Amino acid sequence: LRSISSLLSGIGPREGEHEKALQALEVVLGSTLADRFAAVGRGYFFKGSGIDIGQGCEAWHGFYQSLRPTQSGLTLNVDIGATAFYRALPIPDFCAELLNCRGGVRELYERARDRTHPISDRDRAIINREVRNLRVNVTHRDTTRSFVIRRIAKNTANEQSFKDQDGKEWTVAKYFSERYVKLKYPDLPCVVTGNPSNPIALPMEVCTVLAGQRRAKRLLSSQTASMIRLTATRPRER
Repeated sequence: LRSISSLLSGIGPREGEHEKALQALEVVLGSTLADRFAAVGRGYFFKGSGIDIGQGCEAWHGFYQSLRPTQSGLTLNVDIGATAFYRALPIPDFCAELLNCRGGVRELYERARDRTHPISDRDRAIINREVRNLRVNVTHRDTTRSFVIRRIAKNTANEQSFKDQDGKEWTVAKYFSERYVKLKYPDLPCVVTGNPSNPIALPMEVCTVLAGQRRAKRLLSSQTASMIRLTATRPRER
């Protein structure tokens, strides 16, 4: 505070001191908003305000704020804004949107089971570009733990096999049928989580995108167009 006071009075603190002080004040201001908003840098976005922009994403409205020293004192600048977050969708629904399946998960599953026109390597590459490093919750057991997706496997839950601690071999679909629940879409590719030395294959249908994850990747052209339409505001209205 002393360095900011010196800056405003024209004395001027040592180089870099006032920037650190302003950053500290911005952190204090932001801490009062953390419970009600999703914080992204200097931006704060209303939780649950999502508007669908396609391809598994939605726009959250909010505002950006920053402190600026002026001749009349310290000023808080506030401007409205929006950014893209991933929708909290089950992964099969998320993948269906990515592949433009108009029939939703049913169409995606029909493609997965169609040996003459299955989910292709190109389709899998499209999905992997979007889901890699995405956090998901699981629905087959009661846990608050989230998992990071490493990739979408080529094998389905009916094809992917592993051995348990007793050395018994299972397919993922059979294991879930015996231990948890019979799968509705056993011919969809598995979701691979865990680390490279100990990968874990999960059925796609038990994974749901964890809410509140901002999309840091570049938006697709259709998403950009949707964002522009949603955020176009006349200066007076801002």
